[in-house]
Amino acid sequence: MRNALFIIDMQNGFLEKSAPIYVPNGISICSKIKKALNLARTNNFLIVWTKVNIERLRNTQYQELFPQHFTKNTTVLSKGSHNYEITSELIELVMPNDYIVEKNSYSAFIDTDLLNFLTEKRIQNIFFTGVSTNVCVESTLRDAFQYKFNCALISDCTKSFSKPYQKLSEEIISFVFGRVINLNQFSKLKFDKNE
Repeated sequence: MRNALFIIDMQNGFLEKSAPIYVPNGISICSKIKKALNLARTNNFLIVWTKVNIERLRNTQYQELFPQHFTKNTTVLSKGSHNYEITSELIELVMPNDYIVEKNSYSAFIDTDLLNFLTEKRIQNIFFTGVSTNVCVESTLRDAFQYKFNCALISDCTKSFSKPYQKLSEEIISFVFGRVINLNQFSKLKFDKNE
């Protein structure tokens, strides 16, 4: 079996205290993501980073819900902006062989070539980290499950907008979409490094 670690939307626009879509204490999971990343690289995982740009959500219900995320010519997550970039806590850990998905939706599978890429790489198991658990992480995980990947949320490597949202998302995922484990459990899993 082949494995992938997804690091979802660890962008400045979510993680800085002045961020326009601030995930409280989202930055605090960086140290655990680093450990998960090290374990994944040691076990020859494919590493997938995602970055969201909401420009294609202009003039949709998303803009009705969050008009403050849009100006006439830009969004709070416009490509090339500071908010769009991966946090400085993690950016130096992005390696040339990692796969970066630039997405325009909550799910990394919508209007991207991610599914084809994972199929070509024969990925079967995906472990999820990042923000926000109940929005982009869960949306991507749900789609991965429906594309028949085995999914696991590394719960303490994810963060949501509130503790109740985090808890509810973990409950929903464990009920119908995959496993919910913590970093310690992830570190004890056995993988074939030659795969």
